[in-house]
Amino acid sequence: MKQIGGGLIPPKQEDKKFSFGAVFGYGDPKELPATFRFTPLEIKDQHESDLCLAFTYAEAREIQEGRLISPEYLFKNIKKKEGDWRTFGADPKTGANALLQGLLPKELNPFPLGVFDRDFIANWGHWTENIDKQADIFTDSFFWVGETGDKWDAIRLALWRFKDERRPIATGGIWRASWTSSTTIPLTYEVNGTPHAFLVIGWENDNLILQLSNGSDIGDKGIFYMPKEVARKELWFAIMFKDMPAGETKTTVLEKSVKYRLVKRDGRFAVWLRSWWSSIKAFFGFSDKTFGALRSPKWRQIQKEHIKKFPTCAATGKKGTLLNPLSVHHVKPFHLYPELELDPNNLITLSFWAHLWLAHLGNYKSFNLNIREDAATLLAKIISRP
Repeated sequence: MKQIGGGLIPPKQEDKKFSFGAVFGYGDPKELPATFRFTPLEIKDQHESDLCLAFTYAEAREIQEGRLISPEYLFKNIKKKEGDWRTFGADPKTGANALLQGLLPKELNPFPLGVFDRDFIANWGHWTENIDKQADIFTDSFFWVGETGDKWDAIRLALWRFKDERRPIATGGIWRASWTSSTTIPLTYEVNGTPHAFLVIGWENDNLILQLSNGSDIGDKGIFYMPKEVARKELWFAIMFKDMPAGETKTTVLEKSVKYRLVKRDGRFAVWLRSWWSSIKAFFGFSDKTFGALRSPKWRQIQKEHIKKFPTCAATGKKGTLLNPLSVHHVKPFHLYPELELDPNNLITLSFWAHLWLAHLGNYKSFNLNIREDAATLLAKIISRP
């Protein structure tokens, strides 16, 4: 039986920022046809290397662009972004961010896997600036598909929504050895396997159609069929590469994604009620300004520890008073970056008025990502005033 090379590192929940459903919506699965598929440009073979994510992402963009792409160049950029070419595999977020730097056409790749080994390819010191200049295949964003619910329906609906743009979906999970010997993945299988990324290029009745990067001598010439029961249980993530819609920014997409996930998790009424209560508290001056995001139970203790360590306002240098008390502000907004809530590097001590006017520009719905620099500038002027 052929040995499947893997290399997929499980994604973290907090990595899943841009939600496909929040920006594009999904539609009704009842309107989908029984079968649909894209045609791969090439069935690649990563051999026994850990390049599965780079191969999968390259294959996804190949179908979109209609031209062959070098997964080796992408893997080099992934390792460069990680800062260590010796680390094993890659996680979906790091790989996707590396892809946004640009992709290299296959015919311009000087270091094909098989001729050069994995370590040589991963070591970015071997790649020249001239090669980087030829990496001219770009997209500006990527979106997480089905991160709040049923991936079976979400993946098919996302594929169908952008079928005319030929946008397959990258995904992955644990690939079992027994799957390799069958074209259709069985409903019962062993527990252990290899973390592996692969591409969804369509569906046929109750099966997703998968394109693997392990050669054409397995499955149906490199193609496998995954039953919906297995897909719902086993897939770790799903990503579509798609440019940001016109009129959207990273901030608006993040805000929509946060609200979308809250609605999916808690229900629309609960989110509305929480927003209403926050507005009432804001009117009376008691808002926690989290915009519906749930505080960690550790937050109050983190606040106390931070103010104990930094007991003066970073913008004025003064201690808190009854009318102008100190508060702990998140440099990157908590409701957009909840994973940074307790990160001490994302906190700054500010007085009430500095918090409102410098950090939030007079409106708690706004935020100033340069608050640390602006506070330091103001403090320096106060210290050196005549």
